[in-house]
Amino acid sequence: MPCARTLSHCGSNGRSPARVFCVFLTQALVACALLGATPAAYAQTGGKSGRAAAYWADVLRVAEILGSVHYMRDLCDGSEGQVWREKMRELLKATEPDEQTRELLVGHFNSAYHKARIAHGRCSGKTVTEINRLLDEGAKLSARLSAISRP
Repeated sequence: MPCARTLSHCGSNGRSPARVFCVFLTQALVACALLGATPAAYAQTGGKSGRAAAYWADVLRVAEILGSVHYMRDLCDGSEGQVWREKMRELLKATEPDEQTRELLVGHFNSAYHKARIAHGRCSGKTVTEINRLLDEGAKLSARLSAISRP
C-alpha cells in the first residue's frame, strides 16, 4: 500500500480531528498489511483467540466509525467526497478478511452509516459533536491497532 498516496487522502488541515484519525488509521492499515493480520493468520495461533478477538473487535469498531463519519462529514461539510469509504476499502484490503469477516466489516460500516442517517437528518451542533467524538475514538483505536503486535 503506497503510504504517500494514502496520506494524501487525509488532507493537509494540520491537527484537525479528521486528519489525526486519518493519519492514525493509515498507520494501522500499514501495520496490518506488514504484519499479515488476517483471520487465517490468527487461526494458526491456536489458543490465543482472546487477543485476536480483541483485535477484531477494534477493527469492527473502526469500520463502524468510518461508516458514521462517512455520512456525517458529507452531511456537514460535503467537500471530502469518498475519503472515508475509501479508508474502509483500504481497511478491507489491509486486513484481508475471509468472506464471513469481510461481510461482517462491511455490514458494520453500512449499519453505522444508516444509523447516522436516521439520527442526523441535518447538520447540527449535535452532529458536529458526534463527529468529533467519533474521530477521537477512531484515532485512539487506530493508534492502538498500529502499536500492537499481531495476536
